Amino acid sequence: MLIPFDKNGNMLIYPENNVIWKDRYPFFATITYIETLCYNRPIVFMLQDINTKIIYYMGAPEMDMMLKNKNVNVNKDTITGTFEFYKNNGIYGIKFKN
Repeated sequence: MLIPFDKNGNMLIYPENNVIWKDRYPFFATITYIETLCYNRPIVFMLQDINTKIIYYMGAPEMDMMLKNKNVNVNKDTITGTFEFYKNNGIYGIKFKN
């Protein structure tokens, strides 16, 4: 599966013009919450890697599963772990990988 990114390396929820497609890969990151998006689509959380500043998105069900997972390392306002990409109903996002 290919994942859409913009020219700055930020993940896209939906493919747009000038999209850069990258192969799916697991990645280790420390992420922090930026904002909640809930327009005419399911609730999606905008997250940012605190080291690379890359933006990622996570759906509400994936966020719920991650926060309930005993293997998640939560430190104040960040979560550190290995994440993987997914596509669900045309929306691209990340989820915590056990």
